[in-house]
Amino acid sequence: MKITLVTVAFFLLSMAAIWHTVQQLRRDQVGIRYAVMWISMWLVIGVTSLFPDLLNILAQAAGMHRIFFIIIITLFLLIALIFNLMSRINTLEVRQARLVRALSLLQHRIDVQDANTHDTK
Repeated sequence: MKITLVTVAFFLLSMAAIWHTVQQLRRDQVGIRYAVMWISMWLVIGVTSLFPDLLNILAQAAGMHRIFFIIIITLFLLIALIFNLMSRINTLEVRQARLVRALSLLQHRIDVQDANTHDTK
């Protein structure tokens, strides 16, 4: 294993990113699920930057070249992240629609009650 400036830089970058993610988690700026996902990703980047031969071993086990292995894993992770985000957006849209309906019904009841109150006076 040959340690170069680039490997040290990537390792330090991943450690800084993990620290930043933990700080965001402590401030409730990110949920536990996303914090675990990002910390895992940064750990993988840090470990593979220090031990790049691990990628060669995994790529050979998968029967691919290293760069194709990295691209496929990255695409898989991005697609999984997009799917997760899209499902969360869909959930938020459904909740927003329910909230708007509930507020509309409440506003209608208030309007009817005000109209009845003014009619009796």
